[in-house]
Amino acid sequence: MAIYKGDALALDSLMDDDVTVNHPINQIVKEKKELLDLIKQGVIRYTSFERSPEAFLFFNDMVVVMGNEIVVPAQGAPNAEKRIQRRYTNIWIKKMPVGG
Repeated sequence: MAIYKGDALALDSLMDDDVTVNHPINQIVKEKKELLDLIKQGVIRYTSFERSPEAFLFFNDMVVVMGNEIVVPAQGAPNAEKRIQRRYTNIWIKKMPVGG
């Protein structure tokens, strides 16, 4: 819900500092600060965001989620007000605390 609302503060607390994402304008963003800046600038902002997970793959310290999503970027964002259907793959890794 934080991505839908453009809540950079909430996203900052939810994301690991070591985050990599496919940016909606076909770039790979490897820095959390860059991603949060794009959200603050309104480059990544949606009026609608629906996700339908289709597969969950579980491993020892990792989960892969694959599915379909439909987004409508907000005014001022790339592809504003267009309904965009796309595929997604999220990979979540459990990281042990340093010294733990």
